[in-house]
Amino acid sequence: MNHEKMNFILELPTVIKFPILILFSFLYLLLLSFIYVYLIDLNPFLILNIFIWILFCILLVIPISLLSGEKWYLNLIISIAICAVTLYFVYGIKSSIFMFTVEQALYQNGSMWLPKVNFTDIINTLFSPNEYIIKLDFFSQNSNLNVS
Repeated sequence: MNHEKMNFILELPTVIKFPILILFSFLYLLLLSFIYVYLIDLNPFLILNIFIWILFCILLVIPISLLSGEKWYLNLIISIAICAVTLYFVYGIKSSIFMFTVEQALYQNGSMWLPKVNFTDIINTLFSPNEYIIKLDFFSQNSNLNVS
């Protein structure tokens, strides 16, 4: 493929390019947060969780570098915003998966080891502040909340 065709987004005017980059970064953070939460829930070994967390932090550099500007304070604001959005996603996804897994284990007398995922529940949790707060409260009260 021609290199010029691959960089068509970077050649667009800033008014068009910036919203596209924000949308791609948002979707990237959502996917990365889901993969991170699911891997952490599957993995029982702390040392591997630390390596997954380090890889997660390294991969957060991609949207920061895409959205960074020329001013240092703009880079700082973008970095803080990306960290805040990522934390919101991680704890929203984690609490939603935890609550759905507990419900499934109670209703079906099953195991809680394999995290069960309901994507519509995750989307509802992330976009409904009331549901987010309820599930996060349930998660913090009924699990041994860990930072990983």
